Amino acid sequence: MGYTTSREKSATAGKEDEQRSVETLDADATQRVSDLDKTVKRSSQQMAQLYARAAAIKQEQALAANARTEPVSPTNRLSLPIASPVNTTGGKKDKVHILSATSVIVLIMIALLLSYEAFQNIHDPRYLQQPQQKKAQLDQLLAHAQSIGVPETYLAPLRQKEAHIATSLPWFSPSFYLQPGPAYNAQAARYVSLQQQVPGTITAATQQLQSQAQKEMQRFQVVVSRINMQPIGDSDAFSQRFSADQLQMEAARDPNDYLAIMQDAHSSTDALNTLETMATRLATMHSTLNAMQQAQLNSGDLQKQYQQDSDSFNSASTPQAIQQLNTQLTIHYQHIINAALRNYPAVSQAKLQLFTQQISTLKNYKQDTALYQQALRTDTTQVARAQNDGTRFAALQHIDSDIASMQRSLASGEAHTAVTSFHQEVNSWGKSHMYHDAFDGKDYAPDSEYMAQGLGSIIDGDLASASSENDFHAVTLEAQNALFNLRLLESDSQSNTPYNQVHATDIQALNHYKLTHKQVLVISLAGQSMRLYQNGRLQRAFQVVTGSPLRPSLPGVWPVLDRKSPTVFVSKEPRNSPFWFAPTPIQYAILYHYGGDFIHDAYWRATFGAGAQYPHQDVSGNTPYNYDGSHGCVNLTVNDMAWIYNHTNWQTTIVIY
Repeated sequence: MGYTTSREKSATAGKEDEQRSVETLDADATQRVSDLDKTVKRSSQQMAQLYARAAAIKQEQALAANARTEPVSPTNRLSLPIASPVNTTGGKKDKVHILSATSVIVLIMIALLLSYEAFQNIHDPRYLQQPQQKKAQLDQLLAHAQSIGVPETYLAPLRQKEAHIATSLPWFSPSFYLQPGPAYNAQAARYVSLQQQVPGTITAATQQLQSQAQKEMQRFQVVVSRINMQPIGDSDAFSQRFSADQLQMEAARDPNDYLAIMQDAHSSTDALNTLETMATRLATMHSTLNAMQQAQLNSGDLQKQYQQDSDSFNSASTPQAIQQLNTQLTIHYQHIINAALRNYPAVSQAKLQLFTQQISTLKNYKQDTALYQQALRTDTTQVARAQNDGTRFAALQHIDSDIASMQRSLASGEAHTAVTSFHQEVNSWGKSHMYHDAFDGKDYAPDSEYMAQGLGSIIDGDLASASSENDFHAVTLEAQNALFNLRLLESDSQSNTPYNQVHATDIQALNHYKLTHKQVLVISLAGQSMRLYQNGRLQRAFQVVTGSPLRPSLPGVWPVLDRKSPTVFVSKEPRNSPFWFAPTPIQYAILYHYGGDFIHDAYWRATFGAGAQYPHQDVSGNTPYNYDGSHGCVNLTVNDMAWIYNHTNWQTTIVIY
């Protein structure tokens, strides 16, 4: 029968303790991971089973080894051999090492599985779908904004915010890997917030570009009017171009629309300014050729070139054509300069004579001419001493330089003289022809529209801001035309012609501004009347109310800038201003000045015609809005304005005097 020794029992007991210890550890490990994912649980259990099996095999091998090494007693050979002492301490250490290594492996496996699960969590399509969709929608909105012309300066802040949102997930927060849903939801919400900002950005960009386009159109209008008054070149073509831009302005909705208008208006304005410079150069070429002809010099080829340039100048109708012609004209201008060198005596004397005349003109403007007198003496001496082409060319260049140096002074003197003459006549005539208003017993200047509260301050502002020769020339022309219109008012104020018949002053205006072949609305400030002319023939007449003495209507020649039917006028004045008014519905409105001046119906009035711009008794009863003139607009009855609106168009010109 088998039996065990005390050592075997001790060894067996030790192994059983170790086995129980292992089982206890396994149970503890199982308990610690009981709340993990099922995959982690299964892996831990499998590792525990493998470890238990390995421990059992090791125990059996140890028992077999002990049995083989125990010595047999000679007196009792039937007894089982007693095993030699076993180093149980070393065995325990081996088992502890096995246990520690296994635990590390289990922990590594758990960590890897947790990392894998975390990776799967943060890349779960269920979480990623919403922020990805919102980002794609935002990108579509930004792409749309860019496609309709929103400048990148407006979109860049949104793109920067979008990039920040994409990189702002809480990567260092453990909770993000366990529950990424809230972070992705917050990211999606931030994309939605950016989406909501895109329409406002588009609106802001559109409004800004609309304002810039209006300013460019205003500049275009001023230059077109100036060119038409001279006139030079194919001014009609640019008038039509301006009208086309106006139509585009009316239909414009997107930033691209306003950008196109801005570019065309800007290039057209530059071309017209170049046209004026070319006109001056052509005049110089013409005077030089005349001097050569007077000296009986052969200038036939140069005359042909000049004639071709002059014809091209008069027919150039696009900005591109004008720029090309300017390059060609510069070359031909140089040809004439070279011819002048070859005929130095006659040309030099002609230039000195021109310099002398301009000094005399500058003196008439009451400006200091001492420096120019000295320059003339120097030029005269240099011309006399020049003996070869080099010195002669230098002498001619010096005369040209001196003449050019005084052009700005001449233009400035001419502009200041013209503006001064205008103001003097406005003030003197107004004081000597005061209008006595029987309603309030006060006296009013009948030309207040031309004083500081009206056109006078605008002309003064243009003169103050003028810096170049062209600027001063423009102010001179502006003052001269204002003076012409003032004299029309002076004459019309003495006329007894009924408002519904042709007025002599109307015909003078049509002829002066070359409008006899166009549709024109002529508004008489003195008579408070409006007459529609078609190709110089009167079509219909109306009585009106223009601006009050404090807010007069602006005299001048104006294009149609906008047409609205119906619309609502909203005051830009603060509520406590005497000029503030509540939002007012208007049936028909024609804008003629970007300052907010319209021709429109005024249902709140019943009295129209002569004297209605001053305080008066309205036949329907006085209100704060009908007892005197308007805030600068031209008012008509609803029926009259309806007829005007339906019988005019974007090409109609408006003349106010």
